[in-house]
Amino acid sequence: MSALLWSRPLPAALQAHTSSSERAVLALLLASVLYQSLLCMVNTLLFAINPTLVALVEALIYGGVLLLVYRRLPLGLALLALLALVNLLSLTVLRGLLDAKSVRDILIILLFFWLGLRHGSAALVDKVLLLVVGVALLLGLFEWLALEWYIRVFHTFSYFVNQSGIGRDGGAIFSGQALTLNGFRPDGIGRTILPWLFGPHRISSIFLEPVSLGNFSVIVLIWALCREGERRVGLLLAAGAAMLIALSDSRFGLAMSAMLIALRLLLPLRATALLALAPWAMMAAVYIYSNCFF
Repeated sequence: MSALLWSRPLPAALQAHTSSSERAVLALLLASVLYQSLLCMVNTLLFAINPTLVALVEALIYGGVLLLVYRRLPLGLALLALLALVNLLSLTVLRGLLDAKSVRDILIILLFFWLGLRHGSAALVDKVLLLVVGVALLLGLFEWLALEWYIRVFHTFSYFVNQSGIGRDGGAIFSGQALTLNGFRPDGIGRTILPWLFGPHRISSIFLEPVSLGNFSVIVLIWALCREGERRVGLLLAAGAAMLIALSDSRFGLAMSAMLIALRLLLPLRATALLALAPWAMMAAVYIYSNCFF
């Protein structure tokens, strides 16, 4: 059996020739996904991480992305950036202060969207997701099967305390706490997915807390359902997403997976593009409802 598996060719996504620009994009995308877990390992094994160092690492990643895209700014993206700037200025005037985090969050979205427009391809997305899902599964299995060893390398609670400063005075620190507070389901609630196998533990893997792992799994499943091309890659990604949802005990991921699979079976693939309008329709509905009844 093992000989048969090894004799099968790799998916085309992993066989395709990678140019120097694609290698740079791949490295930056992997860095943007893995830098938190690497900093957590440094915080646990070497020295305490502070917010300034985290900001510096993020700046290096975003600077690297900017170097790859700065020569050409698409008109549509420029209009989006202008719209975001007008929105932020309006909020600043209304609130009387500038929310630096909201500026950073919007800039990150626009920057990586720009990177996708400039260098993105379906094959590159396959490569990135196959690699990230593979690493996430390996680290997730390590966290599940050898938790005591895992926290000797990734003491996530202390990392987030050092990174944010919250709980540094001892007010939010629990005796022996090593994982984030949502790393375990409380008594009386319990796990939803395979409690007999995982117990109350919710695996976080490379994202250091389970909610982010569940959200990432939904993104992987969306790509697996919508991609066109070699079916084996889609099946690998869908199976990886299902395993990550189970590891993280993501109720959101479980509900979204059922809805996404139903939509994929009921709607033609091209019709699913209309779902991009759903968030805007929901915001409009909430706005109209609030003005009519409150």
